[in-house]
Amino acid sequence: IFVTSAVMTMARSLLLASCLRWSTSAAFQRTLLSSGSWTSMIQQRTATVVGNKNNKRGGQQRLFLVAGGDFAGLSANFDGQTGKLIPVPEHLVPDSLLEWGQAPTFLEVITSETVAPVGENNGNGEKSILERQTVSVLPEVGCGIDNLDTTKAVETTDNGHLSMLGDDIMALEYPLLPLGETSRSRIETIFGLSSGAEESLRIRVALTAVWAEEFKIASPPPVTIVVERRTSTESSSGTIADGGGLDARTVSNLIGKEIQSEPFTKQTPLDASVLEGSWQCVGESQVDESPVLCDDGSSELFLPGNIVIRYKMESSQTRLDVMQYIGTNKRRVVRRCYNDRMADGSPKFWIEESIE
Repeated sequence: IFVTSAVMTMARSLLLASCLRWSTSAAFQRTLLSSGSWTSMIQQRTATVVGNKNNKRGGQQRLFLVAGGDFAGLSANFDGQTGKLIPVPEHLVPDSLLEWGQAPTFLEVITSETVAPVGENNGNGEKSILERQTVSVLPEVGCGIDNLDTTKAVETTDNGHLSMLGDDIMALEYPLLPLGETSRSRIETIFGLSSGAEESLRIRVALTAVWAEEFKIASPPPVTIVVERRTSTESSSGTIADGGGLDARTVSNLIGKEIQSEPFTKQTPLDASVLEGSWQCVGESQVDESPVLCDDGSSELFLPGNIVIRYKMESSQTRLDVMQYIGTNKRRVVRRCYNDRMADGSPKFWIEESIE
């Protein structure tokens, strides 16, 4: 009995050790991150970007600040009505992680992108096509962490729209396969969080919209948020897992301690108070003064990463605002207005500060 108990205890200890890379305990986070919380980090990095307006970039170079090359980071899904975190599907999680309450709230992803210019600048950002290959790393334990299972997805804006807005904001949209006769599209906004092209940090906010009518979204779509850092300015075309042998240490090193030690999914979202008061445009914007945000009848969604999504369906159009806050008194806003389901929403952006 004593021997059996000791063996079981040792087995449990080994199992917990193998689960360590998914641990989000406070002690583990403090060991890997000593420079402050994720919240302060994202605010500090974003402030650096917004304040760096003297470094103007022309032509194709502007695209590579927030897109192009290889990135590694964390991806999580959220309910489009409540903002609640959607767990990683259980069929992707080993039973041992579920048994010990170590199921991850996110997936690790490695992204490869190429951005190719097509035609002339139309006055609403650079006209280009983006092709992205995303390798998602599936949770694993034990010996599996030395040869991780992955899935791979390919996206392209070839039949969609891509706009570079300002120095560090990108808007893209492309159609998805329809559900019967119902149209769908992927709507994504990328905010740069650091000003260095070699190792830039970014946050991607993506919605999968199902169009009930020509310009009306059937229901609040689920939202995917991805926080990533650039690992290379050259795209590897998603080949990192080809032939197997991708291990947990390599993935962790690519993602970096800054992102992995305190996952953004643990951050407390902002609340409705950040929408109050008056705001004015500052810095680089595509509007002369702050437009009125969606008023009565609009819906808001508050998400980790200082993201707020606000939209309103009117009789003639649907307005969608994706906002990324720097603290509570400055925000970057990307607005799309839809009156035709094949349109790209004509995205516009502005930066504004609250007026005390």
